[in-house]
Amino acid sequence: MTISFRSFYILSVLTTILGCSEFEVERSNEVVISDLEYEYNVDEFGTAFSNDIVKLGRVLFYDEILSQNGQVSCASCHKQEFSFGDDVPLSVGFLQGMTLANSPTLINSNFNDRFFWDGRTWAIQSAVVAPIFDPLEMGLSFSDLSKRINGAEYYSELISKAYGTEELTKELIAEALAQFVGSMISTNTRYDRYLSGQIEFTDSERLGSWLFETHCNSCHHVIDEFGAYYEGAERDLTDIGLVIEEPLDPNLVTTYYGVELFGRNIRIRVPSLRNLSTTGPYMHDGSLKTLEEVIEHYDSGVSIENHPDGSVDERLLDRSGMPKQLNLTDDEKKSLIDFILTLTDEEILVDKKFSDPFLNK
Repeated sequence: MTISFRSFYILSVLTTILGCSEFEVERSNEVVISDLEYEYNVDEFGTAFSNDIVKLGRVLFYDEILSQNGQVSCASCHKQEFSFGDDVPLSVGFLQGMTLANSPTLINSNFNDRFFWDGRTWAIQSAVVAPIFDPLEMGLSFSDLSKRINGAEYYSELISKAYGTEELTKELIAEALAQFVGSMISTNTRYDRYLSGQIEFTDSERLGSWLFETHCNSCHHVIDEFGAYYEGAERDLTDIGLVIEEPLDPNLVTTYYGVELFGRNIRIRVPSLRNLSTTGPYMHDGSLKTLEEVIEHYDSGVSIENHPDGSVDERLLDRSGMPKQLNLTDDEKKSLIDFILTLTDEEILVDKKFSDPFLNK
């Protein structure tokens, strides 16, 4: 799959027009919600979550009435079994239109300082509600959001316990979703156990760790006091030299809610690598299917063709301005993947406190 910003732009316009239709959304059966009695407090990481607010956020996250036609929830594109990402290049919105970018993992989002591939927002509260109003994804209007939630009887007790009020504002909905997403914290990987001295790496994992520090750490590095647990990413957006079939029109700037989306420079946020093994396909456009393809890209696939001059990150280029050739051996590529696999937390993929609380929909 290659990038075509022109086709993305046309699709965005068409879907926005179609998204103006009104849908009547009603529950045809009595809603049953269960398994809400879990503890979410994580003070040891510097953030105190309210259990009652997180529980409300969990129900909101899985509730399809937050989409215009009542058929798509946040969880439709951020599935627990895929580390709260998706297993397709582009996810499907409420009118069956394709999203503009690959759905990234939400794990450890509370430690991010930028959100979305284009880094358009710095606040998790803004990030978690944006898809609800997105004309491609969920298509709900600002005016209908609170009306839908406050009109659903099953929210009454949840709202009362969380906020001591009868109705939710858009701001409180954003806070509840942000607390639930922020509580998706991963600390139980082989990498974590290695850091704490509980286990030793295999020879292959040890070699992969060295290769990672040598070739990957300049972009994927520790960025805060929790960095030992989170293979994070730098704050600046970067062009990683993906193959682009057609030259980018210098006059074409794809905008989304008034913000430049990738635009001419194709500069994207460098993501966390935690649970990377479960979040494929990869890159912001989902163009690389496997970890092997990702390694091949950085080994010998970085392209400057059809990228504006000086756009591709200089760390991926040699002194002459051409893409670096890492020339990794097959064994080294396998070791690098073996190390990346140590960043996988299997427990969070099945942890019931992050699962769908609706027994019937």
